[in-house]
Amino acid sequence: MKRFAIFFLTILMLVLLVACNEGGDTPAVCQHRDADDNSLCDKCGESYTDGIDVTLENTPSVCQHRDADDNALCDKCGEAYTDGIDDDNVDTKKCTHQYSSSATCINRTCIINGCEHVEAATTQHEYTREYVCVGCGQATDCTLEILGQTYSEEILAQARTNAGTLTGNFEIVVLDAQGTAENLDLEFLKSSPFDTDKIVGGLFVKFEVELFGEPYDTVYYNYGLQFSEEQTSDIAFTYDGSDEIWFLEVVEGNKTILFEYSIT
Repeated sequence: MKRFAIFFLTILMLVLLVACNEGGDTPAVCQHRDADDNSLCDKCGESYTDGIDVTLENTPSVCQHRDADDNALCDKCGEAYTDGIDDDNVDTKKCTHQYSSSATCINRTCIINGCEHVEAATTQHEYTREYVCVGCGQATDCTLEILGQTYSEEILAQARTNAGTLTGNFEIVVLDAQGTAENLDLEFLKSSPFDTDKIVGGLFVKFEVELFGEPYDTVYYNYGLQFSEEQTSDIAFTYDGSDEIWFLEVVEGNKTILFEYSIT
């Protein structure tokens, strides 16, 4: 009777253990996969946000590849991927931006394939006296009028030096082709390295000479010339009987202009 009771109790305990296990407490063994990136496991439907299980190599992949660190491997599934960054994830990517220029005075677009990030300029252009930015190399428009305004003090000071003891009114002016021709010794300039027939304008100081307080004469001092075509080299030459060198340099911001930078 005692053996029967022990056997009966053993059977009862097994039945109770099985009954308790029917509650579904067995740990899940699903190797989750979320290839369509909807935060639900494609196999069991359970909420799942940890990405794709890369051990399921035999399962067809419909992964929307992302390669934010640009290592040619998908960040989600590890598959080789060389098409760049997924455009849908530009705002959330961890892209180390690369630019074709180091200049900070221009807007720069990342050159990594698929990345459309644009970095706005953080500094201003810094132009040389030839009107070319030292940062990005961009030339800015320049005219004879701009040169006259920028270097007005230097130009007027040089004109007063040229005038010597003469007195009168000094004024910076820009003359057209005809006015320039009338106030330059073009016959002499024909021996110069440039083509006088292509001069379209000139930068001058107009000096109205006074004698005993009365108008006496008008003299023009030239400091720059503009041509109908771009100039390729600087020019230096002297007048007969003078030790002064007239040195005109190409203005990079407008290569049709030669300007006497030496006075600055």
